[in-house]
Amino acid sequence: LSTITRTFNHTVVSNENSANSKDGHPLFPIFRRVWPNLTHIAHKFGSHESISNALSEFLTFSVSIKDDTNTYHFLKDLSDMAAIIMGTVVKSKDTSSLVPVLEFVAETIETYGHLAEKCAILGLSGSATSSTEAKNTKDIIDR
Repeated sequence: LSTITRTFNHTVVSNENSANSKDGHPLFPIFRRVWPNLTHIAHKFGSHESISNALSEFLTFSVSIKDDTNTYHFLKDLSDMAAIIMGTVVKSKDTSSLVPVLEFVAETIETYGHLAEKCAILGLSGSATSSTEAKNTKDIIDR
């Protein structure tokens, strides 16, 4: 799934016509269909190292998908999945499986950190002009 996501995203980015869909990125409808299954797998089997590694790799590749129409909702879904994996791994006491999840966290900060930083700077300066999406993204990154 991670390889498919990475390859398909690369193809979409290089072909601008397919990226201009009314539903956002062409991968989103596919993700919506499989997301309940991925969440179930994370809850039930996330304590297994190979499962948590595979899901974390999928999250890391997925966070790099650029889409201005659904960024917040997609990022929230990804971070919720990461929280499930982290919680399951911590309960299992096998912390070596946290490394791939932490790679996802690092990629998220690298990809979306500028929105959180912008929101924080505007907040410190007393300006309330930050967008709702920037505030929501900052909340996700803070979490």
